[in-house]
Amino acid sequence: MTNYNKFQNTYKLTPHSPLIHFQWDSDYATLRATEVKPKLDRYIVKHCREIPKQWKKDNINGKISLNYKMRIVTDENNKPIDLGRNTPYDIFYGNMGENTPIKKGVMNKSTLTITCFHADLLKYIDEIIGDFFIVTNFGTMQSKGFGSFTVDGKENSINHIYDVLRKEYTSGGYCYCFKPKDKNLIFNQIKMVYSLIKSGHNLSRDGKYPRNNIVNEKDYSSLYYHRSLLYQYVRIMEKNDKAVNMGNEKAWMKQKGIVPKLNASGYYVEQNDNYSRYVRALLGIGERIEYLKEKPAKGKKIKKETVTITEQPEGKDEKEKKAKKIERLNSPILFKVINDRVYFVGCEPNENIYGKRFSFASSMKRRGMTLCVPQKGELSDNFMNEFMEYCAKELNKYFKEVREYFDALKLYNSNEYLNLSKYEQDFRNTANITILRGKIKSE
Repeated sequence: MTNYNKFQNTYKLTPHSPLIHFQWDSDYATLRATEVKPKLDRYIVKHCREIPKQWKKDNINGKISLNYKMRIVTDENNKPIDLGRNTPYDIFYGNMGENTPIKKGVMNKSTLTITCFHADLLKYIDEIIGDFFIVTNFGTMQSKGFGSFTVDGKENSINHIYDVLRKEYTSGGYCYCFKPKDKNLIFNQIKMVYSLIKSGHNLSRDGKYPRNNIVNEKDYSSLYYHRSLLYQYVRIMEKNDKAVNMGNEKAWMKQKGIVPKLNASGYYVEQNDNYSRYVRALLGIGERIEYLKEKPAKGKKIKKETVTITEQPEGKDEKEKKAKKIERLNSPILFKVINDRVYFVGCEPNENIYGKRFSFASSMKRRGMTLCVPQKGELSDNFMNEFMEYCAKELNKYFKEVREYFDALKLYNSNEYLNLSKYEQDFRNTANITILRGKIKSE
């Protein structure tokens, strides 16, 4: 921190991941004070026991704005970072649509200046600004690790980051982290981890399922299709010492004829699920989702069924329904990239999502059918903390098996190994996830 006068503090900000910026093509593009200050204001209000009257400006739309000014500049000329397919950031899908304005990332060291005529507020900001940047990302796709910065000269050891993230986002839960072998693999593994947690994945390609299921007399076919960890967990989680055995919306849609009854291998199967909920919504809601329409065939375009998902808010009239409608819910799982290491935590799902009704419609069932998100009381008492720990253990188990499979493939079937897709190669290079339960030795 630099003090040019008693009313001003200046900080150097170091970027750790690309900031997806709407003006990426502008010279000297960097963080915008219009995004950072409202977030810092909310952080101060949350953590300060009592906000002195003189710290507050007039409320804007019912939101507290604090009495200081912020300016952020960079001396580094902008070098835009490509995002999307065939880049280290293919987790970003924002450039895929036709006629979609291309978005890129920026990673510039920046200078943040706080000007404030209240010495006690300026001092408090200096005390918390390092932690604020540890727990906050900026720009587009913040929850997936983009837009991560830290303040030079402030504490950012592994133990401190763990402690700050855990206290900010969990109720007695843990923080988790991994460090890929290559920094270009960071967002690949973030994509893998989140996909496995929320939706599962299918490693098969070109309709070949699986690539080679038996290597050195061991069957690895189960590795190519992995069911969502969320779907698995709601089956086994316990409530009052009994397994809840909750079903999910995917099986329910197959049962109701909204999507085809395809199992992992692409064959039609019968499914029956009497206790179903829209569990995927606990990790964020979207407007649509796609499922395979038929078994993939090598060399042919994969056909998919698109399901449109719309909320069905309750209310006496349209005005009341509109007031109750959820506009957007971000994922409660936050990824934070600092010094080529990825930390992630699971926050409690937004209270507004519990019990909400949604309609699911497709070309197979144009008149939508409704399904509810679980009520909070239907979940285990310590749901998110227990779920995240379950995920970390299952992910490590799965990554270990995948690495073992590809190592065996390299040894016993080199031709197959040489033809691995990039997605398969990325899985082979996954790093183990560490569950940070307490203080650890510095590396």
